[in-house]
Amino acid sequence: MTAGLETLAAALANKETTARELTEQALAGIAATNGTLNAFLAVDAEGARRAAAESDRRRAAGKTRSRYDGIPYAVKDNFSTAGIRTTCASDMLRDYVPPFDAAAVERLHAAGFVLVGKTNMDEFAMGSVTAAPAFGAAHNPQDPARTCGGSSGGSAAAVAAGIVPFALGSDTGGSVRQPAAFCGVVGTKPTYGRVSRWGMVEFAPSLDTFGLVTGNTEDAAILTGLLAGEDARDMTCRRLSAEDYTRALGSGVRGLRVGVIGDPGNTPAVAAMLRRASEVLAAGGAEVAAVSFPYHDTAAITYRVLAYAEGASTLSRYDGVRFGLPADGQTPEEQVTNARAKGFGYEVKRRVLFGALMASGENRERYLAAAQAVRDGIRAAFDRLFERFDLLLRATAPFGAFRLDTPLTTEQGCDMDYSTVCESLAGLPAMSVPFSRDENGMPLGLQIAAPQLCEGRMFAAGAYLEANR
Repeated sequence: MTAGLETLAAALANKETTARELTEQALAGIAATNGTLNAFLAVDAEGARRAAAESDRRRAAGKTRSRYDGIPYAVKDNFSTAGIRTTCASDMLRDYVPPFDAAAVERLHAAGFVLVGKTNMDEFAMGSVTAAPAFGAAHNPQDPARTCGGSSGGSAAAVAAGIVPFALGSDTGGSVRQPAAFCGVVGTKPTYGRVSRWGMVEFAPSLDTFGLVTGNTEDAAILTGLLAGEDARDMTCRRLSAEDYTRALGSGVRGLRVGVIGDPGNTPAVAAMLRRASEVLAAGGAEVAAVSFPYHDTAAITYRVLAYAEGASTLSRYDGVRFGLPADGQTPEEQVTNARAKGFGYEVKRRVLFGALMASGENRERYLAAAQAVRDGIRAAFDRLFERFDLLLRATAPFGAFRLDTPLTTEQGCDMDYSTVCESLAGLPAMSVPFSRDENGMPLGLQIAAPQLCEGRMFAAGAYLEANR
């Protein structure tokens, strides 16, 4: 199902297909690929077929909820879905079935979209390879021996494999953009607070952002406009009405000032991609200049200190008493210890312990305060650059998808984080657009960042680069 939303909507309107047919195609795609890709943790075949039948009845009666009524999609397994298991890829929530839908799922349901299943992820969104021990690794459709990235790797794999035209994800430090780049699809992180996170399980609240994986930029613009808007249930959601971002798609890049950041650690193939992208933008009338961005040696650790400290706080609710996996114990302390020992995987335990250490005693002032100061500096650096440029371009990752049996070095991991965490720390809108391939034939993505609430120009540049790659 590689067609975009407008193509599918036209086919439905012209009676060339039905919601039932599209849903059956998606379910068949999951059945055919999940043994290899492990992109889905839960499939709601019964609910999807029921929703598709209702959509077809609405269309026959001339009462569609939107022009996209009947199109299937998938959701990362950290979004609450009423009556469908929501695990965050963790044993801690293996049997949790929420009684409500997340805000984004509500809005998609109101527009008539059909949910087919929940996608794989790193446990509690803590990771970058989608390899949680409770449910196994997801694999890249381009080469199953390689990572699909993370933590929204299952969503990226599902779209890249053509199973669904789009999937919801979350992005805390690059968790939508990086897997989109590795899988050769589009990953979008709107401005922090532009789309409600209500019903999305928290990792680091000051960084967590709703995200989208789509097959093209137009779909990203359509869906961001559909899902954006205020929500009183989310205190971080901005009190702004939705916008039609598709109006900017045909405007091109003429007159835009674009700064191109060449990050340390970029492979020759990635550096060549940035040169080619600069040429394409210049040919379209953009003013292009090479720029540098500071904080290479401190951004990754700053992100980790802040995110892990917040994660230690948000995950403290999972104690086997109030939330999470029940466990035996002679005392309340033993019960909590046993629940967390059994319920959390290694990576979550490592991050929670690190975060708790950073937030305790004198470390709070020594490390948390220092990390917040660096975050303020990163925001200020972006402010200065956006006085000179309308957009900033860099590689979404310094290399293509790596093999699952070849872990990254510490330096490579920091370089990979640096490519995306700065935009997250500043709360900027950013998207990854596939543009080239590496020496192994794996996709490479360009990351486009804009000032806060300037998604329109970001989508315009994304559409132009997509059309001229």
